[in-house]
Amino acid sequence: MVYIVGVNHDVQTAKSHQTNDFVAYVKLVCKEKEIQYLAEEWNFEIGEDQKVKKTTVLKISKELKLKHINFEPTIEEKKSFGMPTQLEVQGYLNTISAEPIRRELAKWNPERELIWFRNVKDVLMENILIICGSDHISSHNPYSQQGFDTLLIQKGIQNIVLPKVFNESGFEHWLSQPM
Repeated sequence: MVYIVGVNHDVQTAKSHQTNDFVAYVKLVCKEKEIQYLAEEWNFEIGEDQKVKKTTVLKISKELKLKHINFEPTIEEKKSFGMPTQLEVQGYLNTISAEPIRRELAKWNPERELIWFRNVKDVLMENILIICGSDHISSHNPYSQQGFDTLLIQKGIQNIVLPKVFNESGFEHWLSQPM
């Protein structure tokens, strides 16, 4: 079964006040759902610029001896599909304001999510926990009614979006909610 958790990417580092809760939640889900693969949307090329060598998800996978998949396309892969980088978008929009940049980059989400699918398709019949930006989940996507969860359904892959979303505005106390 495929399980999906939406995040603000800061929880994949030590930057967020939610990181410890996120790590505890992921470990609990892995145990309860007998997860075999932890997969995440993370650009390690950009992470290196931020001095992030290992994400919280990568650390959890090592600790729990689970297989780890980073399904985000590299900068070169994105270029091969004509996708702009964040810096390129900043340049042609002539802004550093986050919202117009996010909105512009979100136009490329369907193509990125197809690459994600290609990168995880061989293990989608196993128990896999997918960690991705909350805007890639259809119910949390401010730009579209689509998301990675709906793409999986279109491809015939059942999935469960877990009810906890770790984002800027916080999340409800997960112990009181069913998984």
